[in-house]
Amino acid sequence: MNLDFFQIINKIANPVVVAKLLYDEKGKINDFQIEFQNSQMKKLSGYIIQGFTKWSEFRHNIGEESLGFDSLIAALNQNPFPKASYFSAATRHWYRFD
Repeated sequence: MNLDFFQIINKIANPVVVAKLLYDEKGKINDFQIEFQNSQMKKLSGYIIQGFTKWSEFRHNIGEESLGFDSLIAALNQNPFPKASYFSAATRHWYRFD
């Protein structure tokens, strides 16, 4: 049986984003490369993320929502990485970062 996980993730009713961490010259996380968004995330985010590949390119579109992601970047630079969650006032959804 051949499974296409992106096809499965795309059918999940919750928004899903797969991102790769990007590092600065000192080895600290400073950005995210968006690798995949499921159809629910594309529907939810609309123009906010569409056409952009890095967090730094679309963060200006989400106003104060960017503060949650800035906190996530700070948390990711801790060792060990703590699991983090974030409530978006704009979408009224919880997001979990593992």
